[in-house]
Formats: sequence, C-alpha cells, structure tokens
Amino acid sequence: MKRFVISATLILLLAASAGSAASLKSLMMVGPYAGYTIGFGDAFKDYEIGNSKFSSSAGLNFGGNFHYGLSDKMMIGGEVYFQQTKYEVDIEGFGSTSDTESGTNFLFSGLYAMSQMQKAMFLLNAGAGLYDTGDNDIGFFGGIMYQR
Repeated sequence: MKRFVISATLILLLAASAGSAASLKSLMMVGPYAGYTIGFGDAFKDYEIGNSKFSSSAGLNFGGNFHYGLSDKMMIGGEVYFQQTKYEVDIEGFGSTSDTESGTNFLFSGLYAMSQMQKAMFLLNAGAGLYDTGDNDIGFFGGIMYQR
C-alpha cells in the first residue's frame, strides 16, 4: 500500500509540474478544507501482545488555511484543522471495543505552485506543526493541494 501511495504521488507531481506557475506574489488565500489522512509509521501499525490485538487508523479532518504570496511561485502561511483517529482493541475472550479520539492541530506551511490550468492550480504543500496527540507532538507534513 505504501509503495502504491508513493508511486501515485510521484506520477501526479510529474504530470502537474508540466504547466507554468501562476503569479502568487501578494496574493492572499483563505479557505476551508476537508480531507482524509493516510497514516504511515509506527503510530498506525497493527500489533499483537499475547491474546490482544491493537489497531489504529487516521481519519477525517477539516479546517481552514491562510497563505500569503511571497513570490511568483511561493506562499507561506498556516493551517488549523480538526482530526479524528480511530482505535480498535480486540482481547480474546473479552470481545472488542473501538474508540475515536480527536484533536486540533496548528500547522505552518509553505506552498509552491506547480501548474496553472486556467483559474485552477496544483500546489506542493510542506511544513511543520503542533499536533494534538495528547502530548502535543511536533511533526512534519507534505502533500498536494488543488486550488480553484
């Protein structure tokens, strides 16, 4: 699954970078968004301890963002979003249970315009932020945004 996601992302990046970038200088971009988080790493790995099975999965998120154009292709800004994570525990002989946790995350990011298709464009998004995981961990993120 991880190999498929990475391959699909690379193909999309190559296809989207073929166009010319829009002029983003002094442009302000504010808007809401919704999405689904795909989890990687140990935090989303299923494991077993004795007769118990544990699994977790990332879920829906929604929030808003603000970005300001520094140059023709670059913007900086931030995002605030609400995210849900689902946990499942199955203990042999006792049954299974599930729970959903949620948190608010504060992210600081940079955007790079990869292409322009009339009034729409693809943006490469990368940055770091404070994730509400109960311990307020700092993490890094990246992705592709479609702005219309």
